[in-house]
Amino acid sequence: MQAVTDEIAALDEWDRNVEIRTLTSEHAIATEDPAIDALVVSPETAPELEVINDRRRERGFEPLSGIVAPYVLADDGERISSTRIVNGEIDEYGTVLE
Repeated sequence: MQAVTDEIAALDEWDRNVEIRTLTSEHAIATEDPAIDALVVSPETAPELEVINDRRRERGFEPLSGIVAPYVLADDGERISSTRIVNGEIDEYGTVLE
């Protein structure tokens, strides 16, 4: 978790306040915390934002802005993913290992 926080701090040109949280269920934080104002999603999970915003509206919360983070491709043109890294197919930079 600290590595993610450090990387965000290094990339943040405007010294914004960013909070990183561990997800314990699919929608819990996003639907239950009125202080959250944006959610970073992948192209694959972007449709879930509408479900989350429907639940937030039911609770009287403002809907979230969605930031779609594009996939990053490995050298072989496939997505870099934690599954591929753990399986030893690629390293964290997308270099093919097999």
